[in-house]
Amino acid sequence: MLRNTLKEVKVENEVYKGVVDESGRHITSEYFISNAEYFPRFQEGPQEFVSRCVVLCEESIVKGQDTLILSFPPTTTVVNPVVVIQYGPGLCATPVGKYMVHLSCKSTRTARQDLETVVETLFHVSTEAEPSSSAKPTILYAAYFNLPVLKSQDHSKFPGNFALTDDPTMGGVGCAELFEQAEKIFGKFFPGELFIPKLEEKIWDNEKDPEDVDKQDIKIEQNESVEVTRDAQPQKDIKAAESTEVRTEG
Repeated sequence: MLRNTLKEVKVENEVYKGVVDESGRHITSEYFISNAEYFPRFQEGPQEFVSRCVVLCEESIVKGQDTLILSFPPTTTVVNPVVVIQYGPGLCATPVGKYMVHLSCKSTRTARQDLETVVETLFHVSTEAEPSSSAKPTILYAAYFNLPVLKSQDHSKFPGNFALTDDPTMGGVGCAELFEQAEKIFGKFFPGELFIPKLEEKIWDNEKDPEDVDKQDIKIEQNESVEVTRDAQPQKDIKAAESTEVRTEG
C-alpha cells in the first residue's frame, strides 16, 4: 500500500470492510487508521494553526553542538513558547558545514510576526553593511509559513474498526499527545485490553549482583566438565599419574 492512492473505503452496516485502490484492486483488513488530512469530509476544520520557520545557516547555534533542542519562553514580543530544533551533518540532514534549524509555536499571527524576534535573537540577518557576523550564525535561507492543525470529527460517529488521527498541536517537545491518541484508538479497537503491558520484573538477591551470579554458574559448569573429562580417562593414564606422584614424593 505504500505510494498507492486509495479510491474508495468500503463500509457495510457501519463496519469497515476494506479499501479499493486506484487500479481497482480490493484490499481487506480488520482495522483502518489514517490521518484526518486524507478525509476532508470528516474534518472539523482548522481551529488552530502552527507558525513555522526553517533556517539554513553555516554555523551551529551553539559552537561544537551538532544537534540541539531549545525552548524559548514567552516574552513581551513572543506570545507562545517557541521550540527550536537544530539538525546538522552528524544526522546526515545537511551537507558538511551547514545546519538546518526548525522553529515552531502555536500561531497567534503570521509566522513571521510570531517567530521573527527569536530568529533575530539566534541568527545574524545579512545586510550590505554587515554581510556576516562572528557572534551569530548567518542566515543563508529562511522560510516562514503557517500550517493548519487538522482535527477529525467525534470518533463515535465512525465504524468501530475505523479511526482517524489528529495533527499534534505545538505544546513543547515530546510525543505525549501522539501517545495519548494511540492509546485512545487502541482502547476503541481492543476494549478491556492493556495498552502497554508491564514487563515481568526479575527479583535478585540484594547481596548478589546478577553478573556475579552468571559468572558463578559458568564456573560450576566448567568444574563439572573437568570432572567428567577425568572420569573418562583410560585406566592406564590414571595409573601413570599415580606412579608419577609416588616418584615425586620419594
